[in-house]
Amino acid sequence: MNSSFSSSRSSTNSSLIVIAFLVSALLAGVTDTGVGVSAAGVGVTGPSRHQQPLQQTMSQQVHQMDARSGSLHVHHDNVSCNNSTHHHNEPFTDCGHLIEGATAGIIHSPFFPRPFPVPIYCKWTIKAPAGKVVAIFLSQFYLRDGFKATEYAFLDSNLNVGKRELGPVTIDAESAILLTTKPILVLELELYDASNIHVRVMDFFLDVYGFNITYQLVPKDMRLDSLTRIGCSAAQCSFTGTCYASLDHSVHYCQCFPGYFGRRCQYGPGCDPSRGINQCKNNGACRYAHGGSLITCDCTAGFTGIDCADTIVGSTVSSTSSAVARTSVVSSSSRGIAASNIVFIEISSTQQPLMENTELNITCAILVQYYSNALEVTWYKDGLAINFAAAVERQMSARLLPRNSQGLLAAELYIERVHLLDIGVFTCEARDFDFTLNSSIKVTITTLPPLTVSPKTKTVKEGDRIVLTCFGREDVALRKYGYNWLKNGEILNPIRENEQIEDLYPTGSRIIVPRASRSATYTCLATTPAGTAMRESQITVVPRFNASSESFSLVYLFLFSKSIKASLNCLTFCPDSNQRHIM
Repeated sequence: MNSSFSSSRSSTNSSLIVIAFLVSALLAGVTDTGVGVSAAGVGVTGPSRHQQPLQQTMSQQVHQMDARSGSLHVHHDNVSCNNSTHHHNEPFTDCGHLIEGATAGIIHSPFFPRPFPVPIYCKWTIKAPAGKVVAIFLSQFYLRDGFKATEYAFLDSNLNVGKRELGPVTIDAESAILLTTKPILVLELELYDASNIHVRVMDFFLDVYGFNITYQLVPKDMRLDSLTRIGCSAAQCSFTGTCYASLDHSVHYCQCFPGYFGRRCQYGPGCDPSRGINQCKNNGACRYAHGGSLITCDCTAGFTGIDCADTIVGSTVSSTSSAVARTSVVSSSSRGIAASNIVFIEISSTQQPLMENTELNITCAILVQYYSNALEVTWYKDGLAINFAAAVERQMSARLLPRNSQGLLAAELYIERVHLLDIGVFTCEARDFDFTLNSSIKVTITTLPPLTVSPKTKTVKEGDRIVLTCFGREDVALRKYGYNWLKNGEILNPIRENEQIEDLYPTGSRIIVPRASRSATYTCLATTPAGTAMRESQITVVPRFNASSESFSLVYLFLFSKSIKASLNCLTFCPDSNQRHIM
């Protein structure tokens, strides 16, 4: 028992010694790991020296990759590639070079596929020998702006001849290949703002930056269509795969992501004709086009529409698709000719489709030869007479206005707030004795589409990176919505704020908060044909425990341990409260 107590006592003393050592070390300042103490407390005084070899290794790897491809890049280690914004006003220029003598190779943005510094200016000059021109394969190119190509017949520091701009190069370009007609090609990357310059495609291309492209010197008489057969790009790989080049740069091919296949990665779980999985009607061919969220249909002759469900008859499209019927304005009016008092009847309504919970006004114009007390007007919905007395939660009414000088009567139907149940055919029927005439109109009603916002709520630590996404599932195929963001009820301005806004393909938008600083409510706004839909995301930011607070915890633990020990001694030597003292 004594040995056990001695062991326990020894262990306690050892723990106290360790805590005391840690406290003294913190109070003395541990400068080797970048942590120091000042009168104001504990703070980070500089970067850790252990980070430097990692950056050197990265630079060496980039250097080696370029050396193998016949080109050369040199990067300095004092530039952080983790941030997309350069810390100086001067553009980052440690990139770009002259390429001469190599027949093929790779050109990539700094630190690809990671972010590059902004502002940035890089210039690559490729010179081909006589009889050769330059072909650029945009195999892994993800920029929407800031990259241009210019060709020259001759170029030096003092003179240029035959300058022709090939235009800005973007991922939206129809061709994935640039082919010059002259022997010199200059590629320039120039950006002063990193906002929304990269393509973002759900669900595979959300965090890739810049470009990694290949060049090849080809005979002067080479035709572009000959190169097109061996080239590819992210778009041509349906954004469900990555385009790669063979070691000799002679062939480019799509490497599909798991679950997708085909020469262009156009098939996958939701589109697999070999297994009979095809969403397209009337023998249409399905394929993935913009990532795994969108399947498109290539329709056969005579058919059109998102799923090839609409028949083309001359210049008229007859729709059999329920999706088209919900969103298309379909109105029909009939005109009857009578030998009696009622000459004709015609119906019209407010512009459609109507938003749910908005007013509906339908006007029925009735031309009569003379006023008749026997004239009656009845309203029908889908063939059944409307019971206006049954309306409880909303106002529904009908009235007949007097005949004007032209002999027209106007019958009006009013519904205060339309519901989706009001979708259907409304009919106005005029009766004068035994003669009736009617006219009908189809009413379509739509509602604001639901938005998907992720995350809806989240608690993060101060300084954490946050990514918010927003998109409407109903717009994946139509791609007609416009997106914007509010922060705490005000329009988010990326110029003033820390956040970055990027468009998502095939639809949607996302916000990147590089370093969260305070709690905020972000609201996604989507402008749709039915109006503006909105959805909120609540982000709560809590303080991060830094070196100062951790040091305080250790000091407190040490002092608290001493206090506990003193209390134990007090309990040991103080007499029992029930014991009587002998005087």
